[in-house]
Amino acid sequence: SRQLEVPWQKEEQQEPEEPVELDLVIQPVEEMEEPLRGIALPVGPLSAVSWDTVRSGQAQWNGAAITLKDSTGTVYYDFASASHNPAVVAEDTAAALTEWLAGEMDTIARISCFRDPRAANADVEGLGLKNTGGYIFYDGSNSQWLDPAKPEARQYLCRLIAEAAAMGFDEILLENADG
Repeated sequence: SRQLEVPWQKEEQQEPEEPVELDLVIQPVEEMEEPLRGIALPVGPLSAVSWDTVRSGQAQWNGAAITLKDSTGTVYYDFASASHNPAVVAEDTAAALTEWLAGEMDTIARISCFRDPRAANADVEGLGLKNTGGYIFYDGSNSQWLDPAKPEARQYLCRLIAEAAAMGFDEILLENADG
């Protein structure tokens, strides 16, 4: 008889992982005085020019989303915990982001989670998703992913998300979290 065994169904003895302490606050959705009308900034480093674009349309927008880490693994802010992914920033990214977060506009940080070829390739053993042969996994788009089963991958993402929250974003939008 034929039998199909898939890696995620095997019962393997695993060492208990140390819990990651997170201080999450999940708030119920509040009624907004006015509906959110936002703009998603083009993917790339935030600069004074992109911030001026948002401010010029402020009458029609009350929220803006900026991509801090995209699905190629590129980060657009100098995160302390993104050692696997060198930051791509403009000369005035930090100043523009500080001004943006201090304003009246709702701010949304977009972070790609598990689809991250840069980090997956930089540390295949600790972060990368592997195929059954033990090599880095490639999806249908020829991209690599972080392995959500690996504690180091989850901790890496939690540190990035915590840094974004500490910056003062109103919302954090997690993309590619279906790894």
